[in-house]
Amino acid sequence: EYLMANAERLGMICLKGNHEAMMVNAIRSGDLGLISHWMLHGGEETMKSYGWTGRQAPRLSSVPLEHLEWMADRPLIIRDRERVYVHAGLHPDRALHEQDEASCLWIQDRFLDASLDHLGFHVVHGHTPEWRKKTDAAEAELLAHRTNLDTGAYHTGVLSIGVFADETPGGPVELLKVRSGAEAMAGVASRWRRS
Repeated sequence: EYLMANAERLGMICLKGNHEAMMVNAIRSGDLGLISHWMLHGGEETMKSYGWTGRQAPRLSSVPLEHLEWMADRPLIIRDRERVYVHAGLHPDRALHEQDEASCLWIQDRFLDASLDHLGFHVVHGHTPEWRKKTDAAEAELLAHRTNLDTGAYHTGVLSIGVFADETPGGPVELLKVRSGAEAMAGVASRWRRS
């Protein structure tokens, strides 16, 4: 509700992620398989924010229609002068205008292994806190052709925020890391700046 009410006023663009897509598809379809899959992958925690106690079957109708519509309407890709922003990544063998929702929300190895030659621009993404070349989930992946900001906050307690400058191509000019627990309560965040 905060994002719905304030994103435009604050100049924020909220991208669609795979969990938003799972939620919208599960609730709109009513398909028990999709609902079960979503509940196992973040749906339980989400439904608790809508008042579900876990003692009975979740009432999916407790999710306001405007919330579902807002999530469904989020863009998959945003591009600025220097970068492309997307939840999971891009299919490296397709032009930007030919990207499909499944790739933007779910792709991993094929995109993660792609080179700058295949992508053609710097891509800022998340979705993959760990993979064979990123073994520390709590650290962002900063490469010449892409920035992976997913630091697995749900299990590491570390949320990474990239700061990008229009006049500086490539990765972030600054990286903020906020940690949960006592450090976060004290307002302590670690910072990294490009030299």
